[in-house]
Amino acid sequence: MIGARWLTGLLLLASTTALAAAAATYDSPATRSTIERMIEAHGGMSAWEAAPSVSFLRRAELVGDPQPWVLHETIEQGRRRLYQDWLEEGARLASDGNEVWTVNWSKVFPPAFVAQIGFYFLNMPWITQDRGVILKEVDPGSYPSTEAEFTRVEMTFQPGTGDTPGDRYVLYIEPETHLLRAIEYHVSYGALLDGSYLAPSVKTIGPFFHVNDEFAEVDGNTVPVRYTVYSQIGSKSIAGVVEDWSFSRPFDESKLVKPPEARVDESNRERRKH
Repeated sequence: MIGARWLTGLLLLASTTALAAAAATYDSPATRSTIERMIEAHGGMSAWEAAPSVSFLRRAELVGDPQPWVLHETIEQGRRRLYQDWLEEGARLASDGNEVWTVNWSKVFPPAFVAQIGFYFLNMPWITQDRGVILKEVDPGSYPSTEAEFTRVEMTFQPGTGDTPGDRYVLYIEPETHLLRAIEYHVSYGALLDGSYLAPSVKTIGPFFHVNDEFAEVDGNTVPVRYTVYSQIGSKSIAGVVEDWSFSRPFDESKLVKPPEARVDESNRERRKH
């Protein structure tokens, strides 16, 4: 049986996917056209790629959790090094691309798993162009909280891509505006599933749905400023607000200096053998 705290974590999280060997691929020219229109609707690739960093403040109210998540995240473009300040509990997280370390970490899920999650979901239109991504258009469909039908593109990964190449996403793209309205996702990070006491045969859990409720334009990019996460049974689990977006702040290298009290995360992306 999945513990309540682990379920809360699962509903908020999805995997990070780092750069790998092969560029993003498409199953057809039509899928490529759909993705290109989506990227253009969010501001195109040029301004986003040219940014020295992506940063934002994320506030999340979790059902059943009395303490809100309030964290400021900064991710270096290109190398994807990052640092986070968790403002409510005074925790810190940083990744230099080789290891992830934390200070005052009290969350129940692995830091290496959570490191790029906010960046990944909130920047998904551009993330589709990461190396190792496979994009395939599937039948139109709807997500919890709406009966409208959306263009849908499945996003999977080449073997060996990132920490969890077994993850699967489905992008829900609005046909009229081409904005990315929702992301369906399935989680496969081994240590997280082990901590949820799931049977060893379970390789993924989901689907969950990250829904972008409201957008704003920041430095030429159209980004989410309000979102909701729904569980696989359609119940609302998280209400999130994203503030203080910036694509122009310099990346502060000093934030990657590991203090003596830091703990390096050693969680395993593969499921433990029983």
